[in-house]
Amino acid sequence: MLGHMRMLTIITVVGLSSSVAVADGSKLTQRADRHVPVAIGVNFPTGWFGASSLAATLSVGVTNHVAIRTNIARYEPGYGRDLLATPDGDGVITHGRVLDVGASAVLYVNKPFMGWFVEAGLLVRSRDHREDREQDSPAQIVTDTTTYAGRAYVGYSLLVRDRAFVALGVGASLGYERGVVQTDDERGTMPTVETISRRTIAPEAYLRFGIVFDVL
Repeated sequence: MLGHMRMLTIITVVGLSSSVAVADGSKLTQRADRHVPVAIGVNFPTGWFGASSLAATLSVGVTNHVAIRTNIARYEPGYGRDLLATPDGDGVITHGRVLDVGASAVLYVNKPFMGWFVEAGLLVRSRDHREDREQDSPAQIVTDTTTYAGRAYVGYSLLVRDRAFVALGVGASLGYERGVVQTDDERGTMPTVETISRRTIAPEAYLRFGIVFDVL
């Protein structure tokens, strides 16, 4: 009888030890299988020449459908518009830059960085530029403002072999702009300085491509 009880005790201990080992092994396997998708992207090279438009994004998948995206962009306020200027000097010539920094949450229908998505977040946009107008009045506008806004996008991300992506997003931003705008009707005259504080609504869009990798 005593021998049977000892044998039962040994079997019970061995069984419990095996169960604990299997459970620990399962947890280790789950931890090993767990990964965090990360994407790094930039704007298309058409804006790189002359540093007309430079942008970079960093996105981290936090669930099976949600990623957090941060971005920074620097571009000329007249990027693309200066092409309308004629050799005689018509149109608007710009100098300076716009700096855009933002963060947002992105909800993907399929999985992070793949398929249709909706995006919502916040941005800070700093404008420090001058517009020279050859034919219009005022002849010169100098802007030094900061905008705080929320923005939203709808878009699509094409994921290639789980290692590269191309993403297009279109939307709008709504916020508040504060700062100073200086206008000069005629060169050589006293400029007019106006302190502004106004609501702003602006269209938003981006086209990015980049790489995707996993972080354990």
